[in-house]
Amino acid sequence: MVNRTCGADVDPKGSIASACKALVFAPVSILALIAGRRSWGNATRDPRGWSVTQVYVALLATNDIRPTQDSGTIESCWEPIDGDGVTPSLAFDHGMLLKAALTRVRGKAEYTSLPIHLLPREFTLSELQRVFEILLGRPLEKKAFRTRMLASDLLVPLDELKETSRRPAQLYRGKERGGLTYFARAFEPQRGGNDA
Repeated sequence: MVNRTCGADVDPKGSIASACKALVFAPVSILALIAGRRSWGNATRDPRGWSVTQVYVALLATNDIRPTQDSGTIESCWEPIDGDGVTPSLAFDHGMLLKAALTRVRGKAEYTSLPIHLLPREFTLSELQRVFEILLGRPLEKKAFRTRMLASDLLVPLDELKETSRRPAQLYRGKERGGLTYFARAFEPQRGGNDA
């Protein structure tokens, strides 16, 4: 999901976290990870004249998103990602900015633990694999994925199971870490049959 916030009044002396809170979020503590930052600017991106934009990518579990609407926010709504963008057109060159951000997140999903930040606090290995597959745009080899995740020391098994359509699945949560875990190599695509 991407937030189409068109603007807000932010404290010029405040932090990035306080600006995000003013634009979108109820409790700022839900900011799981700021995955990247990039700047764009020139005289032609906005018909009103010179414009500079600083783009931050904040990764959140979907059940943590609590859009707010306060007097400082001009417009805010959440849209699902569709390919490299969103179905409603975005203002100015914001579609290109979103595509660049998605490319960065998808690239990091290839060799880091970044997608774990898109899950709720408790999840199954199948749910974790599905998030990786969505970001990477391809199915992954189930056994190799599970082996890598369990050997990475990223996950804490919980004493709970989640009911599924087949059999109960072990629940996990991510270990509290200060950043990303980097994997030695990219994920293997699924070979042959459908075992994902």
